[in-house]
Amino acid sequence: MQEIAEVNVKFMLLCVPVLGLALTGSARAEAAAPKDMVRIPGGTNQGTNPLGEGEFHTDGYPKTYNLTAASFYMDKFEVAKGNWDAVAAWAAKNGYDISPDSVSGKAGDHPVFMVTWYECVKWCNARSEKAGLKPCYYTGAMKKTVYKTGELNIEDNCVDWTSGGFRLPTADEWEYAARGGESSKRFPWGTDTISHAKANYCAYIKSEYDESGGKRYHGDYISKTGSPFTSPVGAIEAGKNAYGLYDMAGNLQEWCWSWHAKWGGSHRVIRGSSWDFHAANCRAGMSLSYLPASSYYSLGFRTCISIDTKASKTVSASSGDPALNKPLSDARVTIVLVDAGGKEVARSTGGKLEIDRKYEKGDKIVVSGAENMAIRVDSRMLEAVVYSPGKRATYPIPLWEQGAYGNNPAKYTPYPRRPSPQAFLGEKHVVTARVATQKEVYSYRNVACNPMDKRDIRGDEDKGGREWPKRIADDMFPHASANSEWRHSCIYAARNAIDGHVDSTGNHHGWPRQNWGPYGSGGGEARPGAELRVDFGRDVEIDKLGVLVRYNPYQNNHFKEITVVFSDGSEVKIEPKYHGERQGFPIGKRTVKWMKFTRLIDRRPGGYAALTEVEAWGKPAGK
Repeated sequence: MQEIAEVNVKFMLLCVPVLGLALTGSARAEAAAPKDMVRIPGGTNQGTNPLGEGEFHTDGYPKTYNLTAASFYMDKFEVAKGNWDAVAAWAAKNGYDISPDSVSGKAGDHPVFMVTWYECVKWCNARSEKAGLKPCYYTGAMKKTVYKTGELNIEDNCVDWTSGGFRLPTADEWEYAARGGESSKRFPWGTDTISHAKANYCAYIKSEYDESGGKRYHGDYISKTGSPFTSPVGAIEAGKNAYGLYDMAGNLQEWCWSWHAKWGGSHRVIRGSSWDFHAANCRAGMSLSYLPASSYYSLGFRTCISIDTKASKTVSASSGDPALNKPLSDARVTIVLVDAGGKEVARSTGGKLEIDRKYEKGDKIVVSGAENMAIRVDSRMLEAVVYSPGKRATYPIPLWEQGAYGNNPAKYTPYPRRPSPQAFLGEKHVVTARVATQKEVYSYRNVACNPMDKRDIRGDEDKGGREWPKRIADDMFPHASANSEWRHSCIYAARNAIDGHVDSTGNHHGWPRQNWGPYGSGGGEARPGAELRVDFGRDVEIDKLGVLVRYNPYQNNHFKEITVVFSDGSEVKIEPKYHGERQGFPIGKRTVKWMKFTRLIDRRPGGYAALTEVEAWGKPAGK
């Protein structure tokens, strides 16, 4: 369905820039679209986002919208695994670091998932080159070197918007296309109701606009054992919108080019919804945002091609002074694997350590050489920018942490499980480390994020008491600790609240929806004394908190009130609402070494409540 007719695409796109300047109105609308793409006519769409009973507007679902886009082509379907494989196999032979095995997909005609934003961008370039087109994405503003490898946070000035090559849609382009020319409608097909006849989503919650409410997963796309999955691209004809686009609600969430403007230029915008998300997430005006290195089983993408010479763009953070992207020092970083007896197993001083054996109980990764380092302890993990005052960070391999339902790391884990094998399993492992850059350390960012934060050593299993761990990590920051963790389980551990993963919607039995949750049952301050503390290891200047509450309609509970205490003696009270988006709370500029989330008030009696992620936005003090 999605195979590229390369000759036709090339011919069309060589002609399009000229046609785009010469044609107007209906004449331009008659220009044929490349195979399996549709032409989205330029224009403006503005209106309001409707609310259902008990709903409210948020940053990710604003009251009004005003979208303007130039004409462009867009894939009818989400990128299928078979299409990914064909392009990625070519890319692997032509200087790209993507491959068919780096992502997942149920079948060749199902959408590809477990793909990072970086991989999507590089795949777009590879698809362009394979088709004989000029790529869109480059490593710098001079646009001399095609972006093919690594994880580069390229900006608008690194994009050739008129190259005629494949690219990701901007957040505005995606929503403009999803609405199909309709204004103020809840869903892409132009109505205010949704059902499984039109989308593959989780109809868990009964609502006035969910006609399948209470039926949970789509009956056509669930295994005999009850496990839901994606639908083939374009399978649900009734969900096609007026522009001819499929799966703009449900099946998979989709990456967009744009930075999320309100979160410091660190998260890329996500649009659409997935088979595992609820009807509210399927609304055309809904958006979320993830770190660009994130990859989930609910997340894919589709591509587009500019037609007009002034392609619509978002305003991104400027790439700024090139010196900001240089390492803070010339220090050499060393990576060592040490076994339980303290014996050195493997060593590298070249920034990358390849390990060719299974991890054993007691193994540790030791990284040394600088105070500020960027470390990735597994190829499936997010890279962590950490502060190590002793210039030495130790990371115990976490496979033997206690799971929620027995010690089963292959099933219940807070660490990435896809692509297979999951993080830290298997016989081959790659650890990378380098000195962090000026921009990574001293730009405005979430200074509480640490994907490689390690869990503290605890005593006997927590029976519901309020006891702090027997040893708290002190060689690597930021670090989260707590005096209570539900079932003494790694999937409810304090470290999960700062790991950078912000998928807070749906059932929670480990990755990617791990969280911090204390012992107790709902109702008033049912967790008296339970506290989550985040240490920064140094003074940081912060002015905003970010919070994601656990959003699971089955439990239907959350902390409606939280007191945050800071090391300077001050405190603030925040009142999160019950939804699956990041919520921001301005707190005024203050310089602190730690913050503590305490006095947790449940919204209702009964039902487990937890924090998916807590954030502190600012930068290290003194810079």
